[in-house]
Amino acid sequence: MANDYIRQLTKLPSYEIAEELGSSEEGLIDPNPANDPETVALANEVIRCCMVGFTECLPVNQRKVFFLVIGMGLPYKLAAAILDCRFDQDNAAPG
Repeated sequence: MANDYIRQLTKLPSYEIAEELGSSEEGLIDPNPANDPETVALANEVIRCCMVGFTECLPVNQRKVFFLVIGMGLPYKLAAAILDCRFDQDNAAPG
C-alpha cells in the first residue's frame, strides 16, 4: 500500500512544502550529517515515526511477525514457532 502511494507521487510532500517555503532539497540536506548530533537525533526520530506509521498499517499478525523478525532479529522459523503458526520456506523473505 505504501509503495503504491510513493510511486504515485512525483515529489515527497516534505519536498513540496520546503519548496513552497522558498527552500530546496539541497539546502536542507546536511552534507555530513554524522558531525551534528542534532541531525542524527532528528533522523532517528523521523525513522522512528515512519516505522510507527508503517507498522500501524499492518494487520495484527503481520505486525507481530515484523517486530519479532525485524525488531528483534529472530529467524522467521523461530518467530513462527513463537506465534504458533506455520512457516512457509518458499514464501519467506530472503535473508
